[in-house]
Amino acid sequence: MISLIVEELPSGKILATGIPIVSPSPKFELNKAWSLDVTVPAAALASGLALEFLREWGCACWVDNGTQIVAGGILLQAPTITSEGDLRLECGGWLSYPVGQAWDAPRYDGIHVPVHQAVRMIWEHLIERSSLPVTVTIPTTTVTVGKPEEHKEFTTSTGEDVSFDAGPWRLNQWQTHDLGKTLDDLRVEAVWEVRETHRLNQDTGRVDHTVEYSQGFGARRHDIVLQVGLNVHPMPELEGGLPYATHVFCVGAGEGERTVISPTLSKESGGLRRCVAVSDKGADSAKKASQTARSELALRRGGTRVKTFIMRETPGIPLSLISVGDWVQVSGVTEWGAFSQWGRITSCERVLESDSAVIEVEKE
Repeated sequence: MISLIVEELPSGKILATGIPIVSPSPKFELNKAWSLDVTVPAAALASGLALEFLREWGCACWVDNGTQIVAGGILLQAPTITSEGDLRLECGGWLSYPVGQAWDAPRYDGIHVPVHQAVRMIWEHLIERSSLPVTVTIPTTTVTVGKPEEHKEFTTSTGEDVSFDAGPWRLNQWQTHDLGKTLDDLRVEAVWEVRETHRLNQDTGRVDHTVEYSQGFGARRHDIVLQVGLNVHPMPELEGGLPYATHVFCVGAGEGERTVISPTLSKESGGLRRCVAVSDKGADSAKKASQTARSELALRRGGTRVKTFIMRETPGIPLSLISVGDWVQVSGVTEWGAFSQWGRITSCERVLESDSAVIEVEKE
């Protein structure tokens, strides 16, 4: 039996437990905040829930299945009260918290700042300003951001005058207006992934929250069989991916002949050679440009692929086994022949207490 826990923020005090809910619909995506839409029936008034508990950005709502927290997040908007007297709640996980928030501390200008220090600086600022009940774990990295101040001006071979600035990594009140984006840009820079976890602490009676950065999450799940007709239904649509290419290079920062350009990366192909360029103005080194080119090449391998499918729970393979970030194999037989594909789960959306989930995968 699932129910709702209401947590006061930032204190972490539990305001209500065992609140009945209807059709909780969580969504989990790779490198994104937890998301939850849920309805609280009017009957919940008898369970001790008061409307004054449900303050937007002043509480969090967590779905408890009796053994663990399975969904939830900060209440992002004031509850909607329906004509039937039910409450509709929209919640987002702790990765939602920095999104849209501006930097309001003294300005910072840094040169060759390790990304882990930059990420820690922002989270410490957020946690200290609001006394947030969340723990953030950050690995170390040799990747840095920020360069000495430099203004570049030159004329291209076509006679066009070009200028741009390279300089320190900055946090200030006139530029830094979305710390969520700043953190995500840093995560991409370090080639990290991020996830959040929430655990009901039986000793304290509170919910422990963790935001964790890492080089990568997930595992190759040979123990999970996903087969059309067994636990995948209906037959998923197989479609093409990005336009096919055998060779890719990245056009990075700068203009004209001084543009950062990666080496051309290639893959084996029995067909025609096809070379494409991908733009990434954030790539200010050959290494970063090469990373972008490598990722793009992997997405342009061609062939039909499964992108979305509906998984049905079976006794041997419950939905609880599925985790965003894992690699799974999906197989089946169409009128045109059999298919079998390994892909990484990038999104999982379901209605709790149902026997199905909508899974999105990215073909490896």
